[in-house]
Amino acid sequence: MKIGILGGSFDPIHNGHIYMAEAALKEYKLDQVWLMPAGHSPNKNESNMTSAIDRYNMCCLASSDNDKITASDFELKLENTSYTYRTLSELKRQYPEHNFYFIMGADSLDYFKTWKHPEIIASLCTILVVIRDSFSIENMSDTINDISSIFSCDIRLLKCPKFDVSSTMIRDRIKNSISCNQYMNSKVIEYIENHHLYLP
Repeated sequence: MKIGILGGSFDPIHNGHIYMAEAALKEYKLDQVWLMPAGHSPNKNESNMTSAIDRYNMCCLASSDNDKITASDFELKLENTSYTYRTLSELKRQYPEHNFYFIMGADSLDYFKTWKHPEIIASLCTILVVIRDSFSIENMSDTINDISSIFSCDIRLLKCPKFDVSSTMIRDRIKNSISCNQYMNSKVIEYIENHHLYLP
């Protein structure tokens, strides 16, 4: 099967994440997209993050309306630091029959070469880069060509509807008792309220 991997803190997950998954499913005819909350992230202070189980549960709720999008606790179960190359290596070991498509934002493309073993990541999957209005396709193509000149890779652009939202913005709105109904699945909002998350 063709499996998309969409990782992130998902603290909390919002409709922008779901739109990315849906765009990948449609444009590249993927069979599934796995939402993969970050485990022991090298770039995040875990003490400042919502618990792994809450972030995973919210992903389950956010994806419940689309049977092709599913939450995965794969990275949460890994004991080591969750470098992308390690996650993909383990995914490929456990699921050799699948073709993986790693979905990332355009902002990540600019510093992809500085990631831990980007050449291993590129050897294990097709990389789908979500096009953002603030990034020109010409510049993104130049960056892809630059990366391709260093190591073999299959990096493709992914069109996605513009949706101005971030998890930081969501957390701020909740702290200030501002509605997030237009940005999130109602089941996720209910979960946040019931578990008293992101309150001041």
